Amino acid sequence: MYPSAASGFFYVYTKTGGWRGKNEEMEEQKKKEVGEEEKKEEVEQMEKQEELEKKEEEEEEKKKKEETERKEEEDKKK
Repeated sequence: MYPSAASGFFYVYTKTGGWRGKNEEMEEQKKKEVGEEEKKEEVEQMEKQEELEKKEEEEEEKKKKEETERKEEEDKKK
């Protein structure tokens, strides 16, 4: 009598201790992917922060320039 496919499956399953090996590999892969995604998100957030800081600095510089121009004009009028 030939063994059925189910018995072969059961033998492999029990011999390897279940699908534990495959599951552990999948979990490690998921952790790596999640870690990479978190790093990407952190980098994106840092870039956005830098852009905002640059914009704020530019606005401050513009305000300072405008103030100096106004003062110069007032001095010229006097």
